[in-house]
Amino acid sequence: VHIMGGNCRMPGGSYQMERYYAAISQCIDAFIDIPTTRWPMEPYYNPDSEQFGAQGKSVTRHAGMMSDDEWLCFDNSFFDLAPEVGFCMAPSQRILLEISWELLHMMGFKNFKSTRGQNIGITIGECSLDLDPWHGFQQHQEAWLQAQFNQGTSAARLNHMYGMTGPVKQVDTACSTTLVSHNMTHAMLRKIDNKGIERMFSMGHQTLNMPFGFIGLSGAGMLGRTGRCLTFDNSG
Repeated sequence: VHIMGGNCRMPGGSYQMERYYAAISQCIDAFIDIPTTRWPMEPYYNPDSEQFGAQGKSVTRHAGMMSDDEWLCFDNSFFDLAPEVGFCMAPSQRILLEISWELLHMMGFKNFKSTRGQNIGITIGECSLDLDPWHGFQQHQEAWLQAQFNQGTSAARLNHMYGMTGPVKQVDTACSTTLVSHNMTHAMLRKIDNKGIERMFSMGHQTLNMPFGFIGLSGAGMLGRTGRCLTFDNSG
């Protein structure tokens, strides 16, 4: 299996693989105080919490966050989407469209016509959209239906938009979601009877848009007070 390209958009300005590698190699800490442009953290944060957060509170106020323009700005017209539809989509779904097109462009596809009819498979890892499922319903009912805010449409939307004819899969295995997505893609390409599939792309996506995940994970003792992942450290 040959890797033809890779792409990403991560916290700390790690946009595309070169910047991501630079951030890792220089030990960049991309964790910041959660900005009020996401949500006001003060009502949900308890600095005196131990391992298990107090009811309705988070033990941390830090997270890896992209800048506002990286997750809010979106060119609806480029993807032939009405502004109302883009408004109703989850931020991570919009980012998925942008990053997937950049990835396909790296593979040599120059426009949407060039992808139509291509026998290319798609595997998407998506464990949480982290947004109110009724977002936009009051303002744009028809666009809300078209956006189809649920975790079963992200891969299907890509397949429909690009007009590909390969298999479409979407997976959710919690923390290992993206890893499993990539592994499924690799296994499909190595399979002898894979129905002629010679090319696939796999992606995983998630954004943090609400405080409730922090509260729930804090209550279960699954978050550290530093807000960082300290692998193999019992205080992580």
